[in-house]
Amino acid sequence: MIPKVIHTCWFSKDPNYELSDKVKNCIDSWKKNCPDYEIKVWSISDWRNFQDYPYAKQCWEAGVASYAYLSNFFRFWVLYNHGGWYIESDMILNKGLDEFENETVVLGEINPGEISGALMGSIKGHDLFKHFISVYSRMSWIKKDHSLEIYHDSGFNGDEIRKAGYDFPKNIKEKTVIGNVSFFPKNYFFPKWYNNESVSVHIGSLT
Repeated sequence: MIPKVIHTCWFSKDPNYELSDKVKNCIDSWKKNCPDYEIKVWSISDWRNFQDYPYAKQCWEAGVASYAYLSNFFRFWVLYNHGGWYIESDMILNKGLDEFENETVVLGEINPGEISGALMGSIKGHDLFKHFISVYSRMSWIKKDHSLEIYHDSGFNGDEIRKAGYDFPKNIKEKTVIGNVSFFPKNYFFPKWYNNESVSVHIGSLT
């Protein structure tokens, strides 16, 4: 059973930062639709062992332009170590998440063959997220030539999920379960246009 906790993150070197109105509105939608869920907004001070991972340490030290990549790793770390839901701060929930509470892992396709990291749910300690932690533990954000390890995160996610043994189909049409990982089509969590029938809407991905 997926724990009733929603994790998000906001990394800033300013200890007095305030969340934007857009982020506050998104979090309000979580509170409205998941009233019995704990909502935890993680700062870097909450992630006490981030410096144990060179990739995370390099992203943090590189500054604000690298924080999106820091959050790419954080989502896997927090789900492996705590379980629950990771939701990016620009996600609106239109519905509650209780329909998924008996799942083991919940993932959503955003483009054919690509899995978004903007909304993921999992039990604590799942091997898929252990795989991602292992991958990131071998990565460097700053490469030997001093360039940055820029990558498309949803494509990266899809590739690594397959490497971990979960060979999901491209262009998912309906809920697909592989092992104990449930894959959902784009219209569930990431509709192209704002859609109240979907569970969620990723504001940042609307075109």
